[in-house]
Amino acid sequence: MTVPATRPHPLIDLLGRVALFSPCLVGIFDRDFQAIFLNAYGRRMMGLSENQDLSAFSLASFFAPGVRGEMLPTLLREGECEGVYRLGRFGGGRGASVKCKAFLLRDGAGELAGACCFTTELNQRSDFEARLMESARLKAAVELVELASYIWEPQTGVWRWDERLKALWGLPARTEPDEVPWMQGIHPDDRARVQAAADQAMSPDGDGTYAIEYRVMGLQGASERWISTFGQTLFEDRKPVSVTGAVLDITSQKQAEARLRETEERFRRFAENSSDVIWILEPRQQRLEYLSPAFLPTWGLRSDEALRDIAVWRDSIHPEDRAVWAQTLEYVSAQMEAVTHEYRIVRPDGSVRWIRDTTFPIRDAEGRMTQLGGIAHDISRREAVSVYVVEPDPHEREIKGALLRGAGQRVTTFPSEAAFLDVAAALTCGCVLVRTIDSSPEPFSLARALKARRISLPVIFESALGGDVALAIAAMKTGAADVLQAPADPGAMLAAVACAMANVREQERDEREAMIARTQIALMSPREREVLDGLLGGGTNKTIARELGISPRTVEIHRARVMERLGAHTGPEAVMAAASAGLKPLRRKSGGG
Repeated sequence: MTVPATRPHPLIDLLGRVALFSPCLVGIFDRDFQAIFLNAYGRRMMGLSENQDLSAFSLASFFAPGVRGEMLPTLLREGECEGVYRLGRFGGGRGASVKCKAFLLRDGAGELAGACCFTTELNQRSDFEARLMESARLKAAVELVELASYIWEPQTGVWRWDERLKALWGLPARTEPDEVPWMQGIHPDDRARVQAAADQAMSPDGDGTYAIEYRVMGLQGASERWISTFGQTLFEDRKPVSVTGAVLDITSQKQAEARLRETEERFRRFAENSSDVIWILEPRQQRLEYLSPAFLPTWGLRSDEALRDIAVWRDSIHPEDRAVWAQTLEYVSAQMEAVTHEYRIVRPDGSVRWIRDTTFPIRDAEGRMTQLGGIAHDISRREAVSVYVVEPDPHEREIKGALLRGAGQRVTTFPSEAAFLDVAAALTCGCVLVRTIDSSPEPFSLARALKARRISLPVIFESALGGDVALAIAAMKTGAADVLQAPADPGAMLAAVACAMANVREQERDEREAMIARTQIALMSPREREVLDGLLGGGTNKTIARELGISPRTVEIHRARVMERLGAHTGPEAVMAAASAGLKPLRRKSGGG
């Protein structure tokens, strides 16, 4: 028996041919609104294969839940509905809003036979709206950063600048530029490298990129501006046909960079002239990033060694103080608070020094800690000046100590030169009164030993010279402050000590004033420093002004500030203060007659 061929549904027979290749979703549903046809476009949009059964899909299941209660009642009541609806399965399950038209289908008797649905994808419209929105955002961004734009066509000579770029060059808004005003508006010192960058961008052998920063003077005497520009050249047949680019005014950025450089230069001069050790540490990596030159005379270690390996610095801390020192660094890092603490260091020669260190956090612009900084001051010499009596005989040691204390001196006694040298590096400033051992082959060796250790303590020798002038001269050559005939007269001893202590206090005062002068010089602006250098070179206001290319009145203003910083009332006093700080004149400019 032959099985008759299955006839297609009459509605499919009626509409299938038309809907098969329609570039939109076409769905046909029976009277129960079950899907009986979905064209190829619709299947792709719904994520269905070509032969997948449609019996599980209804008109209601195509739409998102929130839409069904609105769309289907309208369709049944009015016979059709049209609007923008969201299909829950549209686009392979992604879901999308589409413009949809649905209407009921009836047979010849007017009875409900099913429904038909047409949907138009709105992706193109959405893409257009997205591009439009992105364009608006781009325009807003351009306005926000005040970006200027330009187009140049090398073959035709056409230049097109926007109003913002014309304003930078001082051109009227209705004026179209060309190569002449463009180059004339560039700072003379920058024209050569700008032209070189432009020529390189025109070369077909390169990538066509034009990127450079330079100064613009403008054509109407406007103030100097810094700009950053980036352009891209389009080539056809190896010929540059257009350059499209943008320009950003970076004057504020350059000024900020200049201020930062000046601040960094002042810090460098301050740190290099300070007797305190200035240090900067990166705490996460435990890496020293800076150590000032005072590290060598204070620690007795080279700064480059500690910069290479922080263990050099850490190991120099006295073993008994090392744990507290590390805890202090951790506390400052965690609490973001400055802490002043004291610890001992052991120098390579075995001497011990006390350090007072102010450790503080260094923050970035957002307030986050990026580094630790510190100012370490050697306080080993912080006590009052003392007289150190080196006397082997206990009885004489007691007599001398009592005599000097009675005269108001601070006294520390030692039984031998060796005992004194063991702690000499850690002693405060003062002078040494030592009785030589006459049988010693080198009776004045203590002065040489102190000098070799770079310990500045003047020595008064008490020696049985026996009228030997040559012996006294030999003592003075070792660096002795004075030589007394043993046994020394008490009055002569007190006078020699008083003289030595006066010299020590004067030296301390000079060092203190020199340190203050070095600090003040380090804080001077570059122009103040140039004026001071002119004064050191014997210049007058007029000659300094001519060398620096400024007016004598400007020199006079800076000179007054220099003298105020140095506490000087006259030019010679300022020169003496600078000289006491060890300042040497910078190289003078040649020419300029």
